[in-house]
Amino acid sequence: MAAAGLEIAVYAASNNFVQPDASARRQEIADLKRNVDIALELGVDTMRVFSGDARAGVSEEAGMAWILEGLSASAAYAESRGLTLALENHGRFAGRSDQVRDIIEQVGSPALRANLDTGNFLLVGQDPVAAARELAEYVVLAHLKDMRVAGADETGHRFEIPDGTVLTGSAVGDGLVNLPAVLDVLREAGYAGWLSLEYEGAEEPLTVGVPRSLAAARALLG
Repeated sequence: MAAAGLEIAVYAASNNFVQPDASARRQEIADLKRNVDIALELGVDTMRVFSGDARAGVSEEAGMAWILEGLSASAAYAESRGLTLALENHGRFAGRSDQVRDIIEQVGSPALRANLDTGNFLLVGQDPVAAARELAEYVVLAHLKDMRVAGADETGHRFEIPDGTVLTGSAVGDGLVNLPAVLDVLREAGYAGWLSLEYEGAEEPLTVGVPRSLAAARALLG
């Protein structure tokens, strides 16, 4: 990457600590620690992590206990290696800003902070601007992602939110997220980290979705 003049912004792990089997949870922790090592080998000091997916028969209380167990062990290892874990607001157990903040504060490690995904808040019925305000002091990575109401004839990339509305991904600036206001919140908090584009719409990413998102993001940033 250095030879190409490119800097790696972040390394991403897709861990899931909501595992009823204790040995599976131990493996998730071992895998995440290995990912910390890989990130450092690549010269990256921030790694995106998840909490875990809701599953049938697992209560939120049990799921959160396993998430805290896994992230506490992983954050301790990351802290010892000088890397920061960025917890993305994703899924039912850590989709809202209050859930992410509670996890970060309960783990209590400077090596666990937040990855703000602007579009994911819509999926749990939360205003992204209000969510950004609640998490701003902990944000070390931000995903600029937008969503819009899906048409009745759109069959792919559909996400039903708590009020029954069905959303789909859109190019940045074409959806429901008030991105200028979110960016204002981050600026006011002194955020100076990466802004990563994420596109989850049905249009061709490389020729349509991502180029349109990039142009809109550049316009937003002036």
